[in-house]
Amino acid sequence: MNIQDLQEGDRITYKYNNGDDKIYKSIIQDDGDLEDYKERIERKSLEILKIERPKYEVVEENEELLTEEEKEFLKGMCKYYDITKIKFYDIDVRLFDKDNRIKNCPDYPPNMKFQNVKKTNYYYNLKELGLEE
Repeated sequence: MNIQDLQEGDRITYKYNNGDDKIYKSIIQDDGDLEDYKERIERKSLEILKIERPKYEVVEENEELLTEEEKEFLKGMCKYYDITKIKFYDIDVRLFDKDNRIKNCPDYPPNMKFQNVKKTNYYYNLKELGLEE
C-alpha cells in the first residue's frame, strides 16, 4: 500500500512485523499520528492491511432561519410593539406581545420571503430566530 494514501481520519488495520500476528485497528487523529504511521511503514516495522476512509453525512446543520435583512426588519418591529413571539404562516407573519395580543405584521418588502423558516403555524421565540441580543 502506498503510504501517501493515508489521511487524517482514516481507520487503519495493521500488524507489526515482529513475528506477532496480532491485528490492530487505529484511527489517525492528527498530523502527529499520520507522520508516526508513515515513519513506521517506511522503517517496515508495521504493515498496513487495510485503509478505511469514512464518508461523512450531515446529521444536523445550524442554518440561520432569517437573513440579515429579515432580522433587521423584525428587530425593529419587536422594539416598536414589544413582541415576544412570532408566528409564520404561508403568506403572513403574526407578531405576539407578552399579553398574547396579535399584531399583524405590516407590509414588509416584497423581496422578504422568510424562505428559511420551515415551520409554519409554530410560535417562534425571539431567541430561536436570532433576534435577542
